Amino acid sequence: MKKRLFRNEGRALTELLLVMVILLVFGVSTFAMVLTGQQASQQLIDRQESLSEMRTAYAYINTRLRQHDEQGMISIRPHPSLPTKALVIKEEYYGTSLETWIYFNQGYLREVLISPGESIEDDISFPIARIDGLYVNGINQGQTIEYEVTYDIGKETLSRRGYYELKTEQSVGTITQ
Repeated sequence: MKKRLFRNEGRALTELLLVMVILLVFGVSTFAMVLTGQQASQQLIDRQESLSEMRTAYAYINTRLRQHDEQGMISIRPHPSLPTKALVIKEEYYGTSLETWIYFNQGYLREVLISPGESIEDDISFPIARIDGLYVNGINQGQTIEYEVTYDIGKETLSRRGYYELKTEQSVGTITQ
């Protein structure tokens, strides 16, 4: 009878299997925790990049408006080939009249410098910032420019709206071509 109590037949295999199952559960749990942490970290990084792009677009528009706040320099026009409005700034370079068009297309705030009446093409424009929408409008009898930049992050839409009151006595109501 004593021999039967101290025999290890089958007991070592059971203990080994139990230890392996415990290690497997621990390993899977650790992997799941690391994966979840990595996904949360990536979402935070994506959100910060989106906010940075949105702030860049907003600051760019605000800076351009401040730089060109002169009589008759700023207008809001419908884009000739898109269903959106564009911010148009008239400029003089060495006696030549040019227009800077700031508009949204294909996921980017874009800028193109062209001669008045010249066609606007994306292949000659410069992408300024990656965004998901731009709204521009003249309000307060055209004395104030309202603009909004939007960016979509999954199911959430972030937006930043700004108002720029012109210092000069001009009106920037929408010009139709």
